[in-house]
Amino acid sequence: MLASDLAHALLIALNRSCSLMVSSASFIFLVVQMNESATSLVIGACACAATGKALKRRLDHARPTGSSRAGKGMPSSHANSLFFFATSIAIRLTRRDAVLGMTTGAAWTDAVLLAVSFAYAWTISLTRVYVECDHTIEQVVAGVVLGSACAWLNEFTFRPWSL
Repeated sequence: MLASDLAHALLIALNRSCSLMVSSASFIFLVVQMNESATSLVIGACACAATGKALKRRLDHARPTGSSRAGKGMPSSHANSLFFFATSIAIRLTRRDAVLGMTTGAAWTDAVLLAVSFAYAWTISLTRVYVECDHTIEQVVAGVVLGSACAWLNEFTFRPWSL
Protein backbone atom coordinates (compact mmCIF):
# COMPACT_ATOMS: atom_id res chain seq x y z
CA MET A 1 0.00 0.00 0.00
CA LEU A 2 1.34 3.40 -0.92
CA ALA A 3 1.82 6.06 1.74
CA SER A 4 -0.91 8.19 0.13
CA ASP A 5 -3.34 5.24 0.24
CA LEU A 6 -2.49 4.67 3.88
CA ALA A 7 -3.00 8.37 4.69
CA HIS A 8 -6.33 8.34 2.84
CA ALA A 9 -7.48 5.25 4.75
CA LEU A 10 -6.39 6.81 8.05
CA LEU A 11 -8.30 10.04 7.33
CA ILE A 12 -11.43 8.08 6.48
CA ALA A 13 -11.12 6.03 9.68
CA LEU A 14 -10.62 9.19 11.78
CA ASN A 15 -13.57 10.85 10.10
CA ARG A 16 -15.89 7.91 10.62
CA SER A 17 -14.90 7.48 14.27
CA CYS A 18 -15.25 11.19 15.07
CA SER A 19 -18.77 11.06 16.54
CA LEU A 20 -17.87 8.16 18.81
CA MET A 21 -14.63 9.86 19.91
CA VAL A 22 -16.30 13.19 20.70
CA SER A 23 -19.23 11.57 22.51
CA SER A 24 -16.92 9.32 24.53
CA ALA A 25 -14.60 12.19 25.46
CA SER A 26 -17.60 14.29 26.57
CA PHE A 27 -18.98 11.47 28.70
CA ILE A 28 -15.60 10.76 30.29
CA PHE A 29 -15.04 14.46 31.00
CA LEU A 30 -18.50 14.74 32.57
CA VAL A 31 -18.01 11.65 34.76
CA VAL A 32 -14.45 12.53 35.82
CA GLN A 33 -15.14 16.20 36.56
CA MET A 34 -18.68 15.87 37.93
CA ASN A 35 -19.11 19.59 38.45
CA GLU A 36 -21.11 22.51 37.09
CA SER A 37 -18.35 23.43 34.67
CA ALA A 38 -18.41 20.01 33.01
CA THR A 39 -22.18 20.02 32.95
CA SER A 40 -22.27 23.44 31.30
CA LEU A 41 -19.84 22.24 28.64
CA VAL A 42 -21.96 19.21 27.75
CA ILE A 43 -25.23 21.18 27.83
CA GLY A 44 -23.62 23.85 25.64
CA ALA A 45 -22.43 21.19 23.19
CA CYS A 46 -25.94 19.70 22.97
CA ALA A 47 -27.48 23.15 22.46
CA CYS A 48 -24.91 23.94 19.77
CA ALA A 49 -25.63 20.66 17.97
CA ALA A 50 -29.39 21.30 18.14
CA THR A 51 -28.85 24.80 16.73
CA GLY A 52 -26.82 23.33 13.88
CA LYS A 53 -29.53 20.76 13.11
CA ALA A 54 -32.22 23.47 13.14
CA LEU A 55 -30.13 25.61 10.78
CA LYS A 56 -29.68 22.65 8.43
CA ARG A 57 -33.44 22.32 8.14
CA ARG A 58 -33.99 26.06 7.80
CA LEU A 59 -31.22 26.77 5.28
CA ASP A 60 -32.05 23.68 3.21
CA HIS A 61 -28.60 23.70 1.58
CA ALA A 62 -27.87 20.53 -0.41
CA ARG A 63 -24.74 18.45 -0.02
CA PRO A 64 -22.31 18.43 -2.94
CA THR A 65 -23.11 16.35 -5.99
CA GLY A 66 -21.68 12.87 -5.52
CA SER A 67 -22.00 12.81 -1.73
CA SER A 68 -22.92 9.39 -0.40
CA ARG A 69 -24.88 10.97 2.44
CA ALA A 70 -28.52 11.98 2.36
CA GLY A 71 -29.82 15.10 4.03
CA LYS A 72 -28.79 18.71 4.10
CA GLY A 73 -25.22 19.95 4.42
CA MET A 74 -25.21 23.49 5.82
CA PRO A 75 -23.66 23.84 8.38
CA SER A 76 -21.33 20.87 8.82
CA SER A 77 -22.26 19.10 12.06
CA HIS A 78 -18.75 17.70 12.46
CA ALA A 79 -17.15 21.15 12.14
CA ASN A 80 -19.80 22.62 14.43
CA SER A 81 -19.18 20.13 17.24
CA LEU A 82 -15.41 19.95 16.89
CA PHE A 83 -14.95 23.71 16.91
CA PHE A 84 -17.35 24.06 19.84
CA PHE A 85 -15.04 21.82 21.87
CA ALA A 86 -11.75 23.22 20.53
CA THR A 87 -12.85 26.82 21.20
CA SER A 88 -14.20 25.87 24.64
CA ILE A 89 -10.86 24.28 25.50
CA ALA A 90 -9.03 27.43 24.39
CA ILE A 91 -11.30 29.69 26.42
CA ARG A 92 -11.13 27.49 29.49
CA LEU A 93 -7.36 27.23 29.39
CA THR A 94 -6.99 31.00 29.22
CA ARG A 95 -9.52 31.55 32.02
CA ARG A 96 -8.65 28.51 34.12
CA ASP A 97 -6.92 30.15 37.07
CA ALA A 98 -9.32 33.01 37.68
CA VAL A 99 -12.56 31.23 36.87
CA LEU A 100 -12.13 27.60 37.77
CA GLY A 101 -9.58 28.03 40.55
CA MET A 102 -7.25 25.48 38.99
CA THR A 103 -3.52 25.75 39.22
CA THR A 104 -1.67 26.69 36.08
CA GLY A 105 -0.15 23.79 34.21
CA ALA A 106 3.02 23.96 32.22
CA ALA A 107 2.64 26.37 29.33
CA TRP A 108 3.87 23.76 26.86
CA THR A 109 1.14 21.29 27.87
CA ASP A 110 -1.49 23.96 27.27
CA ALA A 111 0.07 24.72 23.88
CA VAL A 112 0.10 21.02 22.95
CA LEU A 113 -3.53 20.58 24.02
CA LEU A 114 -4.60 23.62 21.99
CA ALA A 115 -2.59 22.53 18.95
CA VAL A 116 -3.97 18.99 19.06
CA SER A 117 -7.55 20.21 19.57
CA PHE A 118 -7.51 22.62 16.66
CA ALA A 119 -5.45 20.33 14.40
CA TYR A 120 -7.93 17.52 14.97
CA ALA A 121 -10.89 19.85 14.40
CA TRP A 122 -9.45 21.22 11.15
CA THR A 123 -8.30 17.80 9.91
CA ILE A 124 -11.69 16.17 10.37
CA SER A 125 -13.55 19.21 9.05
CA LEU A 126 -11.46 19.43 5.89
CA THR A 127 -11.64 15.66 5.45
CA ARG A 128 -15.40 16.13 5.12
CA VAL A 129 -14.71 18.27 2.03
CA TYR A 130 -11.66 16.76 0.37
CA VAL A 131 -11.77 13.05 1.27
CA GLU A 132 -15.39 12.11 1.99
CA CYS A 133 -16.83 14.83 -0.32
CA ASP A 134 -19.85 15.22 1.99
CA HIS A 135 -19.62 19.01 2.33
CA THR A 136 -18.56 22.11 0.49
CA ILE A 137 -15.94 24.37 2.02
CA GLU A 138 -18.71 26.93 2.70
CA GLN A 139 -20.66 24.35 4.73
CA VAL A 140 -17.57 23.53 6.78
CA VAL A 141 -16.75 27.21 7.37
CA ALA A 142 -20.36 27.77 8.50
CA GLY A 143 -19.93 24.89 10.98
CA VAL A 144 -16.61 26.33 12.22
CA VAL A 145 -18.17 29.77 12.77
CA LEU A 146 -21.30 28.37 14.44
CA GLY A 147 -19.37 26.03 16.74
CA SER A 148 -16.91 28.74 17.79
CA ALA A 149 -19.70 31.28 18.35
CA CYS A 150 -21.69 28.78 20.43
CA ALA A 151 -18.60 28.10 22.55
CA TRP A 152 -18.09 31.82 23.23
CA LEU A 153 -21.77 32.26 24.02
CA ASN A 154 -21.78 29.22 26.32
CA GLU A 155 -18.57 30.15 28.12
CA PHE A 156 -19.57 33.75 28.78
CA THR A 157 -23.28 33.38 29.54
CA PHE A 158 -23.70 30.08 31.40
CA ARG A 159 -21.10 30.32 34.11
CA PRO A 160 -22.17 28.59 37.30
CA TRP A 161 -18.66 29.14 38.62
CA SER A 162 -18.78 32.95 38.48
CA LEU A 163 -18.58 34.77 41.79
